[in-house]
Amino acid sequence: MKFQRIAGRLAAGVMTGAVFLTTFGGTALAATGATPLEKMEYTKVVTTDGHTYAPKTSFSFTLTPVDHSKDTTQATFEGNVVLSGVEGGLTPKAGTITFTPSGSTPGASYSGKDEITWDMEKFNTPGVYHYRMQETAGSYEGIVYDTTVYDIYAFVLRDETGSLYVKSIICTKPVKNDRDEIKDTKADLIFTNDYGRDDDTTHDINIIKKVTGNMGETNKDFVFRVKVKGAEGEWYKVVVTEKEGGKVTETHLVNNVEAEFTVRDTGSIHIYGLTAGDTYTVNEQDYTVDGYTTTYVDAAGKEVSNTNQVTEDESLLYVDNHRDAAIPGGVVTTVAPYVLMLAFAAAMIFFFGRKKKMSEE
Repeated sequence: MKFQRIAGRLAAGVMTGAVFLTTFGGTALAATGATPLEKMEYTKVVTTDGHTYAPKTSFSFTLTPVDHSKDTTQATFEGNVVLSGVEGGLTPKAGTITFTPSGSTPGASYSGKDEITWDMEKFNTPGVYHYRMQETAGSYEGIVYDTTVYDIYAFVLRDETGSLYVKSIICTKPVKNDRDEIKDTKADLIFTNDYGRDDDTTHDINIIKKVTGNMGETNKDFVFRVKVKGAEGEWYKVVVTEKEGGKVTETHLVNNVEAEFTVRDTGSIHIYGLTAGDTYTVNEQDYTVDGYTTTYVDAAGKEVSNTNQVTEDESLLYVDNHRDAAIPGGVVTTVAPYVLMLAFAAAMIFFFGRKKKMSEE
């Protein structure tokens, strides 16, 4: 009897192991000295042209269970049978990642993180549970949103005490190989949005000072008041060059806040990070009392408004201050005849004097 009881227990153990091996494709989801996964992060990256500050916005994400109950063929992952995800089993901790412009100079990329959390009370049995995660498309101007859909596989195991825990989480995404075939490939859980690096969605405008005319003062300081109106909270990089070859200062504009800059002839105010809907306004201080006429012209020399939008890179706006000497026309008309008479008299004296000298010889 004792032998039969032992044999029965061994047979039950073998059957249990067989169930594990059959259900999970050869990977036994039970562990000795189990080490649960402590944390699972996902990352949001925003890439720029290197001259654009981080956007003032939040990015949202969804994590949903995949239903395999109606599959006609058994879903597997790395030799393991895949189970339908459990509602509420895996969830984003915050579900949003927020960016805010800051710092003394913009960067080529910005990143933020959030976590995926799990509720073990939602799981009833060990297994590989299937979820999908993606970014929610937004409408922030200039940003190209990531459309990648990640498959997430949560490996839930049972420890020696019978408690369930998450051993690991593996993510895959579709990747095109050298043969243009789309294959699911293991990948870090990173969502990347382009903000002017690859897609030309951010632009710049260079405001250049020109002093012209025979009375133009090339060393004179000219004061400008500049403002950009775009999305709330945005910052815009500004590089101010006092004059060509002169002092260069980097600063920034805050959305809808006017700032004052001073430049001389050939100097410039270069503004970066403008998207199609942003409007800039340039107001130069009034110098008519000094005899200057101010015009705003584009790269083609066409006169334009001092308030405009930018739709391409390296846009130019010239601010021309022109001043000529005022020469009284009446004086020239009055004096000219006398000048001619004096010149004629001098010529006659020279002629007769030379003739007299020749006759004496």
